[in-house]
Amino acid sequence: MNRDGLNQELGVVEQAVAIEAVELAAIEVELADIEHCCLHGQPVPAMEPGASQPAPDGNPCRASAGASMRTILKLSSTLYDDLVQRLREPHDFAAERVAFLKCRPALSATSLLLLAGGVHRVEDADYVDDPSAGATIGRSGLRKALQTAYTEAVSMVHIHLHEHRGRPRFSRTDLRENALFAPDFWNLQPSHPHGAVVFSFDSAVGQCWIPGSPSPSGVEVAIVGSPMRCTWKVTNG
Repeated sequence: MNRDGLNQELGVVEQAVAIEAVELAAIEVELADIEHCCLHGQPVPAMEPGASQPAPDGNPCRASAGASMRTILKLSSTLYDDLVQRLREPHDFAAERVAFLKCRPALSATSLLLLAGGVHRVEDADYVDDPSAGATIGRSGLRKALQTAYTEAVSMVHIHLHEHRGRPRFSRTDLRENALFAPDFWNLQPSHPHGAVVFSFDSAVGQCWIPGSPSPSGVEVAIVGSPMRCTWKVTNG
């Protein structure tokens, strides 16, 4: 490739990087606004013109027919650090902690976005002493999570942490329980997607249940302000 061709290619790359930087900066501002509203019990702000928009029919996860949509969970690095700190706190009898991310669903041209704005914490008293699982949420804990989904009109993403590096995996128990809890939230927020993600120290895998879809989709996780980005493809079994 001659010098002119190389310079032209570099110019295209630089332009793409600049556009991505602008988009990431806009997402950081939007996530900060969502976090602030969740912390102070305020309605989430409306999206700016040109940003990712809810579907016109009010269903935030309905894409055009035949479209291949990616599902992306986005959260700020500040929220991620707070989440991991909470999940690592010891419990009297539970081997691990769980939490829910409160997310606003939206559609971009090619993706279903779950914009995380806050953490719904499962309180100590809402765990059940169940040696067969690392953590089991009691009825009171599930009722509180359902109430949050209803009153705040958010998608709920169940979160737990595997304390190791490398790609985590859902256990068989995780997969079974994941499939059971999504319909509970649909009873209160039937048009919203809900999901589950397990983090390791440097990776994550996830599932998302979208209304009208017969099986869960994989979830990409994007932490704004951090380079971590991963995708888990759903397979049978």
